[in-house]
Amino acid sequence: MQNLENVQLPPLDEIVTNLNYLIASKNIKTLLVFSENKGEGKSHFIYSVSPVFDSIYNKRVLILDFSESGTDSLNEILETNQSQSDLVFNTKFKGVDYISDVDPINLNIIESEVISFYDLVLINSTNYRNEQNLAIPDFNIDGAIIIRTDKTLNSKFGKVTNSILDKNIPIVGIVYNGAIK
Repeated sequence: MQNLENVQLPPLDEIVTNLNYLIASKNIKTLLVFSENKGEGKSHFIYSVSPVFDSIYNKRVLILDFSESGTDSLNEILETNQSQSDLVFNTKFKGVDYISDVDPINLNIIESEVISFYDLVLINSTNYRNEQNLAIPDFNIDGAIIIRTDKTLNSKFGKVTNSILDKNIPIVGIVYNGAIK
């Protein structure tokens, strides 16, 4: 476990304010969060910013989790509870809902019937364990945020980023996670 006591980060509300401005100015509703490697802080970023969108801007947020089962703890830290439907779960945060282990069969239902109820959809991607591939849902994604750490900060974009660009998904931001060395 990393020691996070001495990490200097801007206040979360400033990060969300900047992100909210970006989303509004670019008319973004679906935002993919990805990185070149596992463990760079995608889930932590989503977990941290989601409840602030509701508390500051009164925006409803849906988190779509494409991470591998058993490798991610978003479900646990969000403390998902009662189901709104067969797909959508409430979280411990007001205004933040969650769909985990997204089944490709449900993508059409999610896109046509569920997403319209939310102001922002944050998509938690995953790198497959033995490949440099990325789980990218097959529907309209308005933008992407790449999470970088010291390991990837000075490196060129890799296969994962190139696959985002190949699908014509604009990278609208880069978040540096200095807590992970």
